Amino acid sequence: MRGDDRSPVGSLTRAGLTCLQPFYRMPVAARNAMFNTGIRKSVHLKRPVISVGNVSTGGTGKTPMVMELIRRIQSMGYRAGVLLRGYKAGVSGSDEAKLYTDEFGEKISVAANPDRVAGARSMLEQGNVDVFLLDDGFQHRQVHRDLDIVLIDATDPVHCARLLPRGFLREPASNMKRADAVIVTHANQVDESSLKQLDDAIASLGGEPPVAHAAHAWVGYYDEKDQYHDLNTLCENKVRGVCGIGNPRPFCGLLSKHIGRDMPVQIMSDHHDYSVEFLKDLFVRIGDDGVDAVVTTEKDWVKWRVLLNGVQTDHVPIYRPALQMEFLDGNERFNDIVATLLRRG
Repeated sequence: MRGDDRSPVGSLTRAGLTCLQPFYRMPVAARNAMFNTGIRKSVHLKRPVISVGNVSTGGTGKTPMVMELIRRIQSMGYRAGVLLRGYKAGVSGSDEAKLYTDEFGEKISVAANPDRVAGARSMLEQGNVDVFLLDDGFQHRQVHRDLDIVLIDATDPVHCARLLPRGFLREPASNMKRADAVIVTHANQVDESSLKQLDDAIASLGGEPPVAHAAHAWVGYYDEKDQYHDLNTLCENKVRGVCGIGNPRPFCGLLSKHIGRDMPVQIMSDHHDYSVEFLKDLFVRIGDDGVDAVVTTEKDWVKWRVLLNGVQTDHVPIYRPALQMEFLDGNERFNDIVATLLRRG
């Protein structure tokens, strides 16, 4: 899909996927047209709604951005409620919901329900919520939003992408004009020229340049017991990375950066369904290779931790990066946008 495979099979596959594009484009366009013309109407919830989403599939950093919003909202004296689709929720519930409850505990409410309206109503019945946050909500137009934030990954720019199933766009990039604010993430991982080109493309597609540029900064590591370690902990170690996220390239790049040399990373599909057998095989191979530590993502760890009781790890420590959303510019402007909405709400 990215065009890296230049073999005859790769070219034929891309040609076939291109032929399928209209069958995806037409229903997406029809659905958006119904909302744009008012044939279908969005439901107004009883609280202000902030949506964080994207026009491409996965990997832009929606969850860290929602967490950053929660911190800002709490610092302003308000209580946030997060509405999730609950994608690939297992018997133990939504992995993404666990990320929020692990981080914030009872300070927030979380509802993992494909019907976000029902989730919001249930949340209002159970407790006090001042503002709803839609995680991955740009295409979820059933809910009216008061602030629509779209994230664009600088390492995977949308102006170079194609629509599903040939590419990774959920809808045409020109639909960014629906957004109230565009934020470029992973902005520290591209050069100034590439970032300027992306900013110009966003302005031409959506009508406005990005309000901010942000980076997913690694500030340390957490181990299996949630104990914090600083960034130089693994510098002298033989490390193996494992991740199953939408865009693994930033994870791979930051792992190598903080270890100080290129590190092998086993890349799984986004929302990968891990098993005890997978982890057993992983740690057998890690033992054979003499690996000192494993680094995975928080998103993957919430799945691993419920499986590890049946796995012999040979005491190889498992770390995941402690992330912090760092605004490279536009911080005050973004804060003002959120504060103004909450005061009005």
